[in-house]
Amino acid sequence: MKDTYNLRSRSPMGNSSPISSSPRLARRKGYEHNPLSIDPRGEHEQFYHSENDDEDFYQLSSRLKTANETRDEISGPEIPLRSKPIENHKLFRTKLSSQMYAFGGLVLVLFCWVYAKNCPEFQPPLSTVKTCKFQKLQQEYSEQDKYLWMSLETGLENVINKKTYSPAIYLFIYRKHTSKEMVLINKIINRASECFDPSLKLGRMNEDFTSEAALEDYGTAIEKYKTLITEGNVLLLVGLNDIPATAARALHSICDVHNPLLNRVVVFLTLEVQSIEGKPIEIAENTLLNLWKRKIKDSELFPLVSRVTDQVVVVKR
Repeated sequence: MKDTYNLRSRSPMGNSSPISSSPRLARRKGYEHNPLSIDPRGEHEQFYHSENDDEDFYQLSSRLKTANETRDEISGPEIPLRSKPIENHKLFRTKLSSQMYAFGGLVLVLFCWVYAKNCPEFQPPLSTVKTCKFQKLQQEYSEQDKYLWMSLETGLENVINKKTYSPAIYLFIYRKHTSKEMVLINKIINRASECFDPSLKLGRMNEDFTSEAALEDYGTAIEKYKTLITEGNVLLLVGLNDIPATAARALHSICDVHNPLLNRVVVFLTLEVQSIEGKPIEIAENTLLNLWKRKIKDSELFPLVSRVTDQVVVVKR
């Protein structure tokens, strides 16, 4: 026997009316073969149910359950996305980072060993480290700035002990060219030469920049510099104010600290300025720019002045 379950619907006036439960009426209206049917007029909804539907539903559920059990037996248990705790991944990354650091340290040690073997003189043993102090001159000329002595000692000791192959460039500036300043400068240069080797000859270059050959080709001054520096490690060039701009181009190569012509060299230069009040490097730069700007283009002038003023120290009266 078939049962008909009726839904209630609202009429336009808001009243509810039951739907007929007669199977004959359902067949007449065409709802018998539709489990869920809607009245074409839109007034009623009807769900048509039979006893065989429950039996069919039970059979379908049994088949689905059997299919699922068969699938689980074939495919096995479901594997989660994270089969290991997060802590294990962190531990793995930590071990990997430690191994990388250890490998990098081993490569660094090997590189240092090979480099030291090929260049044994680059870092001398502590027992053979040489010093170059100016204590006597510092006591005699106590009016001079402490930076003067500290700069000289640091730069000279680095070159003497071969901690660097770049030349040490010092530009002494003073307010007027008097005998007092030049006496001090000569004492400093003689002491610097003694720190290398007292038997070596001190190089001096003045006429080599003012000769006719240097005016025509400043390369002649560079060649003279190479000859003098092989006889000693210290070079003195007095009075940049008197050097012609055309010959001053040679200083671009002589004062090159990045690609030096020769290693283990100390170059001392002197420059007279109008005033020593202010920053020493700015005073020296402005003085040199005014001396050479008429003869040298800016593209050459600024790099030249930058190399000459690598270390500027003031000599007080």
